[in-house]
Amino acid sequence: MLSIRSPETSIGCEDRILNRKRYLTSALQAYTSGRWLRNNSEQCKARHVNLNLEEVATRVVSLCPGSKSITEIQKHEGGYSKVLVCTSDTGQRLVVKFPTFVAGPGRLTTSSETQIPIPNILNWSSDPANIIGSEFIIMEHATGVSLDQIWSQMSESQQMKCIKSIVEQIGQMTELAFPSYGSIYCADERSLDQSSDVAIDPRFCVSPNCSPRYWNCNVESPRYYDEKGPNGGPWRDLTSYCNGLLDAAKSRIPPSDVDMNRLPPYQGTPTEHLQLLRQARNVINKLLEHSTVIENSLPTLFHPDLHKRNIFVAEDDPTRVTAIIDWQSTTIEPAFYYADERPDFATTIPEEAEKDTEAATEEDCTAYIANLCSQTFELSVQFLAPRLASARAMNEDLIRVLRYCHRTWKDGAVVLRQELQELSERWEELGLLQLCPYPLTSGEKLKKQRREFEMFQSVLNSKKAMVEALGTTSDGWAPNETWEEVQAMHRTLYTMALEEVQRAQDPTFSVKDLRMTWPFDLP
Repeated sequence: MLSIRSPETSIGCEDRILNRKRYLTSALQAYTSGRWLRNNSEQCKARHVNLNLEEVATRVVSLCPGSKSITEIQKHEGGYSKVLVCTSDTGQRLVVKFPTFVAGPGRLTTSSETQIPIPNILNWSSDPANIIGSEFIIMEHATGVSLDQIWSQMSESQQMKCIKSIVEQIGQMTELAFPSYGSIYCADERSLDQSSDVAIDPRFCVSPNCSPRYWNCNVESPRYYDEKGPNGGPWRDLTSYCNGLLDAAKSRIPPSDVDMNRLPPYQGTPTEHLQLLRQARNVINKLLEHSTVIENSLPTLFHPDLHKRNIFVAEDDPTRVTAIIDWQSTTIEPAFYYADERPDFATTIPEEAEKDTEAATEEDCTAYIANLCSQTFELSVQFLAPRLASARAMNEDLIRVLRYCHRTWKDGAVVLRQELQELSERWEELGLLQLCPYPLTSGEKLKKQRREFEMFQSVLNSKKAMVEALGTTSDGWAPNETWEEVQAMHRTLYTMALEEVQRAQDPTFSVKDLRMTWPFDLP
């Protein structure tokens, strides 16, 4: 937490005051909440935000009636944004939010987020050249307390009522009608290219999708637009939407001279990926004719990160939702896109861990309550968000290729190839009557594909186990408090894995394979 005085009283000519201001500005601009086990320098740089502290303070004071100064600034950093909670001398608290590079084009993410004014938005700019120094949104602080802080103190009955209240609010949003897929913007926002806008009404329109999926904003996955620029929509029909996914996949594929010796054995060459995407396009065009896919493809709006930390409830009644925050990267997608969304207040525990609560240990009781909350969420969705309920009841095999085709270079060619193989095998069973455009693989080629897919699954499972042991996120992020411990444990895990591979002498997985598939920077 950082404390400063208002610009009227703190900005002077004395060196110590000027140095203090420079220090505070630098501390607020830099990413300081944690580190990454992979590409740490690039990850931190991508979350650096340029800002003029004096102008931030001046703007916040002007929005707090009766205030003359800022007494405190508290910085919060997430994966895609930086937030400054500013407290004035009158006790008013406002939130200043800045998008980071990894969130996508700041102009789009800022303009779109302001169209869902929760909490109440007081001031904003999508122009990175503004006087503050970056795109920003200034909003009121959410009332109540974060559900993440109070959830464990709530009774089973309170948790179930709270879940129903959340779904009631979100359910209303999911039933709204939209003319196309993309993101919502103000119709008169002049900073946007309006040539492809799709009007919702005189005030709002659907314009490009603002999520990172379609833009060159990923530290570890650069985009290549030599043949075609970004295709972020908006898309008026499902075929165009899927073409956007395939174009996003194509933009991730590097030039043909990429060094394949630095990639996993199951990665596949750029040429193989391009061919695979052509085959996937033919398959997807047939999937889009299936009645179940069509029925569950209505353009639908949903919160992009519906978890406890983004939900605020009343302190005196935690079943009453007071605000749902962080609408950054909110998009309009086909309803089936959200079919597997499961908030952290509705996660399940494996059935074998369940027991009668009367004789259960504390751990078993927790599992019982978690599954009860999951059932409450599903029932609430069924009655309060029927469009989502219908999508969640779909056979997942019909949409898996649609969900993952844009990730082909990130995952490796073998993953999409396996998805297409399994889909082709079940083609008639799924009610797809015409001949599948993807030819079934057989013989030695199929055996090789299965070996590569088994290696991919083994690597993926090892990474999941490693992330759980280290206590990091999937990209290797750890908070400052545990960084030294995480680093030491990471070195130990790599040494153990290396020794095991050297001992096993398995011809299908060498030391080179270990190094190529290790998810983090080699220690």
